[in-house]
Amino acid sequence: VLDSPAEALACALRETLNLGDKVADMLRQTIDVFERNDPKAVKAIEQADDSVDRLYEAIKLYLIQTSRTDLGEEESRRYVEILTFTTNLEHVGDIVDKNLMELAAKKIKNRYAFSPEGLAELKEFHARVLENLRLALNVFTTRDLALARRLVAEKTAMREAEAGGAHPVFDQLEKETDLLTLQPSGVGLDPPPWLLALEEEVMRVRDPLGRHDVRSALQSAIPVTA
Repeated sequence: VLDSPAEALACALRETLNLGDKVADMLRQTIDVFERNDPKAVKAIEQADDSVDRLYEAIKLYLIQTSRTDLGEEESRRYVEILTFTTNLEHVGDIVDKNLMELAAKKIKNRYAFSPEGLAELKEFHARVLENLRLALNVFTTRDLALARRLVAEKTAMREAEAGGAHPVFDQLEKETDLLTLQPSGVGLDPPPWLLALEEEVMRVRDPLGRHDVRSALQSAIPVTA
């Protein structure tokens, strides 16, 4: 298969989607950990990240081997896209494992419970990030123009909201965690910054060429007919 760049990249693409599914599963289970305080679920997600890391390394090695053959312009571009996409997916998995699960473990150890309002805000933001990841995977796979336009519109809306200081999500949750950090016995949980970091990493996944302007990336990846 390595003798045929087109087939090799198709194989790498399939494994990349497998990697994306694994990362999405990790992210999907995260909210259950925070809601149910299940230490076994924390361990399961940590083990899942080990699996993600192994698959990422295998894909990366396979792509390096593929790059040793003569790649055409289109194949070279797709090679860079897949390599960048898998790297960003692996980063998402690391944030879930090393940041969110560490916070979850502290929450469980100290028996802290979010208020209904705080948990609702956490779940709302989690759902938004998970949907963004799902959409990114679909665009990467299908190169569907309508889905790509949704990505552009969503990212533009998020940037405008952040630039205007409009970020109502987590108001209650931040109040609760601020109060905790003022108390000597507080667990010091601070999910909002970590989830914002997670959202930023998902943003990177959504721009497989690693460009600041998603619209430019889409114009290069998806032919737009008049």
